Amino acid sequence: MIAVILGIALTAWLPLLGHGFGFDLKAASIRLLIVAIVCAAAVAAATPGGVWSSTFLYYTVIVLFHCGLFLTPAFTGELGDFLRSGWLGWYSPELMIRAAYLVELGLIATAFGAAIAVAIHQRDSRIAKNERLERIQRETLADIGGVLAIAGVALWYVANAQRLGPLFFLGSYIEYVDSATGDNLILANVAITLGTVLVILAPKRPLAAVGGIAVILFAGMSLLLGARGVALIPILAGVAVLARVRKPPSPFLLIAGMVVVLAGISLVQQVRVIGVSNDQDQVSVSITAAIEEMGYSIRVVTTSIGWHEYGNEPYRMGETYGGQLSRLMEGMVGAGRQAADSDYRLMNVEIANRVGPIGGSIIAEAHHNFGVIGVPVTMALASILLTRVTMRRPSPISLALGGLLMTVLLMHVRNSFAPIFVWTVTGLLVIVGALALANLRAQRNSPRA
Repeated sequence: MIAVILGIALTAWLPLLGHGFGFDLKAASIRLLIVAIVCAAAVAAATPGGVWSSTFLYYTVIVLFHCGLFLTPAFTGELGDFLRSGWLGWYSPELMIRAAYLVELGLIATAFGAAIAVAIHQRDSRIAKNERLERIQRETLADIGGVLAIAGVALWYVANAQRLGPLFFLGSYIEYVDSATGDNLILANVAITLGTVLVILAPKRPLAAVGGIAVILFAGMSLLLGARGVALIPILAGVAVLARVRKPPSPFLLIAGMVVVLAGISLVQQVRVIGVSNDQDQVSVSITAAIEEMGYSIRVVTTSIGWHEYGNEPYRMGETYGGQLSRLMEGMVGAGRQAADSDYRLMNVEIANRVGPIGGSIIAEAHHNFGVIGVPVTMALASILLTRVTMRRPSPISLALGGLLMTVLLMHVRNSFAPIFVWTVTGLLVIVGALALANLRAQRNSPRA
């Protein structure tokens, strides 16, 4: 029933609200927030695990990063204070109204995809479990996860300490961003996130426990620094896996946790500018400001709208989704490959060159490639895939693959698709290697007949 209702809503939304139909910014903002709340309830009701399901956590991140800048306009019809202090050449009420519509399509499609996945789900076939093999698989995955987490945190710390000094995490976020470039940091973030997901499978293992401590230290340093996005992805990916292996707590704990996190982000948003070690007398807590600060990803959506719907630039027709694979194939066959910093098959490169380092957006990239219809199709497919994978029996393989998928989708919410291919391939290689090692350990230690 939920899937049918959402399907009707999605079908109606495509033609009826495509151009605003007289909505001003305040009305469009209110409409978006209502859609976000209704769809959140639908996802929680449809998916096993409710608010602790991977799909609901993923949906929540989409809302936070795309709806924040509509919060103040919904009450006042005007911009929030967060935007007033910056450059507003990218902003206009018309672009924001259109962006609100695209986000609504994405949210409805995400809820619809989750409901469809649940409706078509079939129980796993009754295959006899090999408890001994699965225990060894969990332990091996957790051991490798611990090694990845420790190595990733160490690499992240050393790379930043070499640029900014050993106490860089007490400095300014702006200085951190200006120096946060290079393959070492990308590799470190991959290792930390994958490690976090895998250590959850057997957290009492010595290597896994040390890896967990390393991730906690990493998250603490990142939040002190103001890099809340850097810490958010591994934490939520780990929570999503943990909720599948243990009975989830009360939904009220999630609400309380969100309030604490948002209040903390409000402090981070201010501290990130001046640094922990500087004067903090003017720092205050505002949950609204935290939500607005996180919602800046909507700028990428308005950028794509400006390029294609106002500037009449052709859509990319899937180029940015296959850009990394195309570049890899070109390198393998020795074909002339365009320099990465000018290859607009990578949306992050085009955004950086034409606009600046404003991040990315899963909704904007879908629109950039296929226009309006690309948003609901992409968001529904992502939701179906995530829901289907995380509804399977929580075997070590299912948990590892679900954690990896959660990782790459969370990353794509506010980043270009460009690194997703590398992250996915790297994660799959790690998981396959760990399972192969686990099978060797199981055979070596098997009782003799």
